[in-house]
Amino acid sequence: MSLASPIIASLHLRRRSTASLVRIGGEQIWVELHEPVPVGAILDVGYPVVVTQSKQVVGGGMLITAARLPESDDR
Repeated sequence: MSLASPIIASLHLRRRSTASLVRIGGEQIWVELHEPVPVGAILDVGYPVVVTQSKQVVGGGMLITAARLPESDDR
C-alpha cells in the first residue's frame, strides 16, 4: 500500500478555486471563487456587487458581469 494514495485522494476531494474576471462597468477585477456564481448573487469585491451575467470559460475560469450596489446608510 502506498502512502501517496490517500494524499492524492484528498487532493481530488478538495475544492479548487478558479480565477474569475468580474466586470463592473469599465472596471475589471480578478477574484478567486470556489464554485460557480448564479445570476442575482451578491459578491464582495472590495464593495458589494450583484451578478448580472455569469458563464464558465475554457480552462475552468469564469467571466462575470456585475453591477455595483448602492451604499446603504445603515452604518
